[in-house]
Amino acid sequence: ILKLLIIDPLLTLKLHRLISKFHFDIIYAHHYEGFMCALPACGFGKHPVVFDIHTLLEEELPYYGPSFGRGILSRVGKIFDTVLPAHANHVIGISEEIVDKVIGEANVAPENITLISNGVELELFMSAEPEQNKSGKGDIILAYAGNFARYQGIETMLKALNLLDRK
Repeated sequence: ILKLLIIDPLLTLKLHRLISKFHFDIIYAHHYEGFMCALPACGFGKHPVVFDIHTLLEEELPYYGPSFGRGILSRVGKIFDTVLPAHANHVIGISEEIVDKVIGEANVAPENITLISNGVELELFMSAEPEQNKSGKGDIILAYAGNFARYQGIETMLKALNLLDRK
C-alpha cells in the first residue's frame, strides 16, 4: 500500500520533472507499476513509452491480499491487462503467452509488440559437470528463491528438472 500510495506517485512526479528538464527519446517502463507512473508523467502520449510486461496482472494480483479477494483481484488485473498496453508506443512481452494475450485481448497490433524472453545462456549449463555435494553423490541440487505463484513459471522449472533427471 505504501508503494502504491506514496512511492509510485513520487516516481511519477520525479519522472515528470526529468522529462521537463531533459529530452528523452524513449521512456522504458518496467512492468505495470512503471507504466502507470510513466503514462501521466509523459503526458499520456506526448513522449514515447515502451511498456515491458513480464507477467499478466490477471495471474499476479490474486497473490497479493487475502484469499477471499482473489477473484476480484484477478478481474481487476484482467482489466489492466486489456486496457493499459494499448496506450504504449510499443510493448515488450517476455513470453509467447503474454504476446498472444496482448495482441488478442488488448488490441495491440502485432507490429507494436516484441517478444524478448528472459535470457539463459544454455551453453554455460550444457557443459557443466555436477560437483560432489555433501551427500557424496553427483546429484543436481537446486536452490530456488522466490514465491511459488503460478505466474513465476514453477511448472516450467519442474519440467526442466524432470528432463535433467532423465539425462
